[in-house]
Amino acid sequence: MRLFACIIAALFFSCGQSVDKGNASPTDSLVTKPDSATVVSSSKDTISDIQKITELEIHVNTILQTKFPNQWRVVNDSISKWPKDVFDYFIAGKRKENPDYPYIAKGDYNVDGKADYAALVVNDKRDKYRIAILLDTTKAIIWEDDVQGAAISTNPKEDIGNIDGKVVKLKGEGINVEFFEKSSWVLYWDGLKFKKIWTGD
Repeated sequence: MRLFACIIAALFFSCGQSVDKGNASPTDSLVTKPDSATVVSSSKDTISDIQKITELEIHVNTILQTKFPNQWRVVNDSISKWPKDVFDYFIAGKRKENPDYPYIAKGDYNVDGKADYAALVVNDKRDKYRIAILLDTTKAIIWEDDVQGAAISTNPKEDIGNIDGKVVKLKGEGINVEFFEKSSWVLYWDGLKFKKIWTGD
């Protein structure tokens, strides 16, 4: 009788400890908050990997908070909700080289020999998406075009042509703004201010 009771107890204990590893998700136990250290997308139609908040994102958000208190913050995967096929095709490969892609770019945008940042930003209501250009952390500009769903990167210093045949000689690096498989344009410094040139439609 004791042997039978021990077998039953062992069965109950092992059933309580079993996990169906085929259905377990590494993110099932994560509690996700928009501003937490990791962001997890739960939809099967959107990306499911974890985007870690980088030091550069924290740095840029700190500058934004200083320049525009409680107005803007850097966009992330949780906000963008990229479809998985779009993320896998356009973003995943580039993120291996730049963990902040497609939200933050770094370059010398106003040709002063100092590092500048460009960031896709969103307001608290999440109804306005803009580009913040942070020049040597001393000056901040919000570019007023709607850039929801865009990706940004640094355009090298080179001559760029637009869809109408116009060619612009960049004085420094530019900010490439791309709407995947739709359109693209570059923000560039003309010596006095930033201008925009369409590079694709």
